[in-house]
Amino acid sequence: SRIFIYTTALLVEIHQDKIELNVDLLNRRASVYCQHVAECGAPLATFGFIDGTKQFICRPSPRNLQRSCYSGHKRRHCFIWQAVVTPDGLCAALFGPVEGRKHDSTVLREMDGKCVYGDPAYGCRGLILSPYSSNPTPREREFNRRMSAVLECVEWFFGRLKELWSGWIGTRRWRLERRQSVYSLPWEV
Repeated sequence: SRIFIYTTALLVEIHQDKIELNVDLLNRRASVYCQHVAECGAPLATFGFIDGTKQFICRPSPRNLQRSCYSGHKRRHCFIWQAVVTPDGLCAALFGPVEGRKHDSTVLREMDGKCVYGDPAYGCRGLILSPYSSNPTPREREFNRRMSAVLECVEWFFGRLKELWSGWIGTRRWRLERRQSVYSLPWEV
């Protein structure tokens, strides 16, 4: 497994330019994605959905690492991953891992993303939209219902990712090391 991890890290380093977000492809397909989302009943021209997931890790040994990775919400140590997923299930952008104590919206700021539709944790700013909250009107409730029906693709993405990689992303395999005041995963080259 160390050979696999090292080889994967090496391939990422060599082919970084080919792995990153393909903006040209996304621009060409954005109208198709918007049309598909509209056909599913969503009232907005939305081309993707953003959400985050937590991946539990072993308890880090140094005290300062424990604080940075501890999620008070889940009451466990974890990393956070964030993805923008298109309606056809493709991951347009994946960002992470980030320390578990951070909130989805903090991760988004670090990603410097101009994204799409997400859960209420993201709020509404720029091109990011989220459901109405705090006593919505009937029209706002209908909007929330229609958008949540198409938001599921990002949840399916994370579910499938965890299912396919369950042996590799198990809790015991992830440890955090501190290198020159930068947190990194142990397999980075």
